[in-house]
Amino acid sequence: MNTPKAIKLLLISDLSLATHLERSNLQQLGIRAVVSQDIGAALEQIKKQRIQVVMVNLDYLGLENTRTFCAHLRAHSQLLHFPLVVNSAQVDHQTQELLHQAGANLVIEQPLPKHYLITLLKKLLKLETRQSERSKSFVYFKAALNNGTRTYPLTIADISLRGMLAEVDEALTTDKLCQIAITVTNTSRPLLVTGKVTRIHAAPQGQKNKNEQKFLIGINFQSFAGKDEELLHKYLEKYLSEESNMLYYL
Repeated sequence: MNTPKAIKLLLISDLSLATHLERSNLQQLGIRAVVSQDIGAALEQIKKQRIQVVMVNLDYLGLENTRTFCAHLRAHSQLLHFPLVVNSAQVDHQTQELLHQAGANLVIEQPLPKHYLITLLKKLLKLETRQSERSKSFVYFKAALNNGTRTYPLTIADISLRGMLAEVDEALTTDKLCQIAITVTNTSRPLLVTGKVTRIHAAPQGQKNKNEQKFLIGINFQSFAGKDEELLHKYLEKYLSEESNMLYYL
């Protein structure tokens, strides 16, 4: 078996977060992190150390310095599409939008589970993140969410008996009960679930539709109609295998 190639990540942050990363054994999960406290030296490090991803800690630099760095990075033609991630303990939707406009590909909140961080970074680098059929089987599942005001179509990213990760076109309100209809191929009616949106993040923007912002939401399932929980369990066993990446959202 070939050893997976590590992702080389440049972290612009203070030394305390760098120490935390070292203690987290990220290298065993496929990340080699190097740290810079000087944004002026970061561009040289990208070139000399063959960095693949830059992660900027918003809490360390502050919003204006982070936006300035993002814009400065994008001003170099060879770094126009370089993977750039911003992380923070807490970030609102307006700040996320400002960071995306400045050139950030992905804005994430910490703490973030290490395995899910790997998934996000590999997706950003367009690497294959799953070997199972799970990533190919979502064609069997469709979903829609009604929050009492309107119905939103959802693109399922992950699903289990406890909840789902899904992409949606608008930033929905968290901690509010909603109704979800899950349609499975070759079934006579949708499964009906009462759930709650527990987390929301801006999803990575694609190359083709950069102006169409989507949001990745975590939905915790609260209750099922009738025997729909048993039916969902049956369909999950048939089409999918349990994974833990979305536990952070639920």
